[in-house]
Amino acid sequence: MIRVVTETGESKLTVTKESTFSSLPFTYESGQTAEIKEYNKHMIAFAAIPVIWTNGEIMSLQVYEEIENTEENLALLKMILIATGVLFIVLSYFAGHVLTKQIVRPISRMTNTMKASMKEKAFKRIELTGDSKDELYQMGTKTFNEMSEILEKHYEKKNSNFCMMPPMN
Repeated sequence: MIRVVTETGESKLTVTKESTFSSLPFTYESGQTAEIKEYNKHMIAFAAIPVIWTNGEIMSLQVYEEIENTEENLALLKMILIATGVLFIVLSYFAGHVLTKQIVRPISRMTNTMKASMKEKAFKRIELTGDSKDELYQMGTKTFNEMSEILEKHYEKKNSNFCMMPPMN
């Protein structure tokens, strides 16, 4: 409800959707005021501000708003906030889980291949699927596989040179 009150305490104008509000008691407020009042077991927010009316008179522009609906809306918003927070945490967990698998799987594959190479004393290559351009893929294809190939060539060269050497008497 909006009400304009004169300095003499008369209501110059009242605009409301609720007929119960028009019977609210009122007084002229000379300064800016904001408070919460109780009327017929209803909590009402009240704000007043002095204004200059069209005829030059100073009047009090007063606004009344029932708070019960606001409290219900705040409770609903609180529930929505909690639900979206929980949903965000769950989605973050699953996204993190998927991302971790994407990062850890190639590293694990490289580690297992390196261990197998050391254990079997063979030069194994990492089996890579897809044509990814990320750093892990580059490290697996260019770095590890090429390094294994170079080491294998050097090892074969060393062994072939060793076999060609004449026996020492």
